[in-house]
Amino acid sequence: MTVTLEPVSVSIDSILLQKLDNLAKNTNSSKSLIIQEAIEYYLEEIADFDSAFEILNNPNSEYLNWESVKDELLNKD
Repeated sequence: MTVTLEPVSVSIDSILLQKLDNLAKNTNSSKSLIIQEAIEYYLEEIADFDSAFEILNNPNSEYLNWESVKDELLNKD
């Protein structure tokens, strides 16, 4: 599968840009790759959050009570 990269322009504050520059230098990576990976990670986290929120708001969802999970983990032989 061929991935087409599209140019995007963003404005970020100078402190964040310096951190990005340092990370790129320290990892021998491009700023573009770091930004792309950060966006992918962020979007995955948001999708996970949305899924969890839907489950918690669904009255038919079954989920475990934290106290019962904690008791089971602490009392496991």
